[in-house]
Amino acid sequence: MIETVKLAPWEVALRVVALALVFVIATVWLGWWCVPVIAFAYGATDRGVRRRGAIAGASVVIAWGAMLLWDAHAVGVTGSARAAGVVGVPLEALAFVTLGFGLLLAWCGAVIGAAVRR
Repeated sequence: MIETVKLAPWEVALRVVALALVFVIATVWLGWWCVPVIAFAYGATDRGVRRRGAIAGASVVIAWGAMLLWDAHAVGVTGSARAAGVVGVPLEALAFVTLGFGLLLAWCGAVIGAAVRR
């Protein structure tokens, strides 16, 4: 049985920020499909830490949220709203679905990685 380690809040925050940075770089460079791969690797390697899925999920929501804000700033909110109109949903719904998709990818990847490592 693997002994779990209780992390201090600053250690959790450091993991979330570092993983968010990795998610931003990898998503820009390789695309969205790298999120579950990175989360799987994180879940498998960060042994003994509880709630790896939550850490990975929070990281990707921060990363993709920052990228959505950057895109809205660069293109303009009207450009983002036009993209949402093409899909046929409100802008808020498109952002919510995008962040939810990333959250599920990261959470599943980290949890599966942790389970495989056991």
